[in-house]
Amino acid sequence: MLYAPDCVPDSDFARQLQRFESMQQERRSSRGLARSICLFPPGKITHLVKTGQSKKCLHGCVGCITCGASNAGSEYTPIQKENDDFNEIEISPTLWTDHFPNRVCNELERIAERFGIDTTLGSPPDG
Repeated sequence: MLYAPDCVPDSDFARQLQRFESMQQERRSSRGLARSICLFPPGKITHLVKTGQSKKCLHGCVGCITCGASNAGSEYTPIQKENDDFNEIEISPTLWTDHFPNRVCNELERIAERFGIDTTLGSPPDG
């Protein structure tokens, strides 16, 4: 990224990178058709789609340095998705924080409450 592809100076790193890329290409070639097998997450998938923003951040700031790329305060809507809808990974600035277990748990509890589901621990199941 620092140099045009045809202007990369010779260095230990450049040689190691070239060897690595060559080994990876050999591995890809040796796998043949096996590398085109599609893998998808199993089971039914409920995807949480960001549909709004209830507040700016945890601290009420517009561009909070503390929260960084966090999008705390976002509102989500659950939608059913097919397994093959997840055939690639999209990288976003909030990918990491969006998938923290505590964030996912909190969002699922908020959504459950919107649907009238009791999320308190030890609540008796509806019978």
